[in-house]
Amino acid sequence: MTRPERKRAVMKERFNIHQHITDQIVACIERGAGDFRLPWNRGGSIMRPVNIASQKPYQGVNVVALWAASEAQRFSAGVFGTYRQWAEQNAPVRKGERASYVVFCKEYEVETDGDAESSTRLFARATPVFAAEQVDG
Repeated sequence: MTRPERKRAVMKERFNIHQHITDQIVACIERGAGDFRLPWNRGGSIMRPVNIASQKPYQGVNVVALWAASEAQRFSAGVFGTYRQWAEQNAPVRKGERASYVVFCKEYEVETDGDAESSTRLFARATPVFAAEQVDG
């Protein structure tokens, strides 16, 4: 296998966060809305999901992704964090728990060929997070 062929094979195997979140949303839609109930009567949290370390609410598509994950896995606390963030709170993630994913975007500068100027690009990375219901402590 040539180097370009190997590179394409690796690219196909990479986790696609955009497709993952789209699949989650479609699955929620396909399950149907069920009986209409006002948000405060659903038994779950109606607030935006919050990060355990920063106490800040998630933003953008991460809100929808975590709502979909909460609905699918019956999480109700609305508090999420990475494996390390939970460990720092003395609340380790239970063995065998499966992560939900959020998108972490970071800006970086790219030098253009032969120009003194650089351009800015966004890099999106899938970050695994766990709900409060998945930890001990």
